[in-house]
Amino acid sequence: NKLNSLPNDLFTDSFKLYEIDLSKNKISDFNPNLFNLLIFLEYLNLSFNNLSYINKHVFSGTFNLINLDLSNNNIIYINKILFTDL
Repeated sequence: NKLNSLPNDLFTDSFKLYEIDLSKNKISDFNPNLFNLLIFLEYLNLSFNNLSYINKHVFSGTFNLINLDLSNNNIIYINKILFTDL
């Protein structure tokens, strides 16, 4: 996989997704609203990318998320608010 970025409307018509694997790409940033409509999302894998910052509201709306993998990125700081809705 060689994704650098994700279109802002990537999941607009896919709100019933429950698993997304975006691992092993080159993603460094994405729209903080990208996952907001994914109310059924349970598994999200963003490991092995180039993420250094995660917006504190990126997972608001993903109330069913039970498995989040952010390992092997370049994340320097995670605000505790990020996990409030999880």
